Amino acid sequence: MQIIINKCFKIFIFLLLFPTFYIYAQQHEAESNFKAIPIEGKSVEITEYIGNNWDVSIPPLFRRLPVTHIGNNAFRNKNLVSITIPEGVIQIGDRAFYNNQLTNIRIPDSVKTIGYGVFYGNFLTNVIIGNGITRIGVDSFNDNKLTSITIGNSVTVIGHGAFGSNQLTSITIPDSVKEIGWFAFTDNQLTSIIIGANVSMETGDTPSFDNNFQDFYIRNGRKEGTYTYNKGEWSLKPR
Repeated sequence: MQIIINKCFKIFIFLLLFPTFYIYAQQHEAESNFKAIPIEGKSVEITEYIGNNWDVSIPPLFRRLPVTHIGNNAFRNKNLVSITIPEGVIQIGDRAFYNNQLTNIRIPDSVKTIGYGVFYGNFLTNVIIGNGITRIGVDSFNDNKLTSITIGNSVTVIGHGAFGSNQLTSITIPDSVKEIGWFAFTDNQLTSIIIGANVSMETGDTPSFDNNFQDFYIRNGRKEGTYTYNKGEWSLKPR
């Protein structure tokens, strides 16, 4: 009788937990589709995606350890059209999602750093950058089709070429940003820039913006406000 009770109890527990396991499996890519390494036995770095799906949801856990790092080139040239980065990831390596077909991306607040050329050469139209990132890497979002970006309010540095070669017409740069690298926003169609005071940016042969915006900004004392470009001239509405 006791044996029967134990078996029934185990079946009950299985039936109780099975929906959770099933939903998790449906929501996230199978572990067998990734190569990974442990980090000090406490977390995991995804080093390579070896599956063939176009829509990928990175699991928050790998062999019961939290996924905290996405390695250099981990998803490079994989024909991805959709990627979900889980909360808990703190670092995304160089060229991690380089040359795919992604159209939208949300970077969770847990991410602290993103490397060189992370999303270079995709088809991104919209990007939401979480509030954890302090530095946007060189060429991170270059050569996409961005029409909208949301930059988190913890970003202090926007690297060289970070948003170059896109289709932006307006941009709001949070007050936390203190430095903008060369060619960071060139080759766009910006007509409206909301920016804080005293931001350092490149001029001369390696400007941060098109249409001599940085020169106008400097001549106006690097004041915060809304800068509008119309008929070949910039104007300022101070905040």
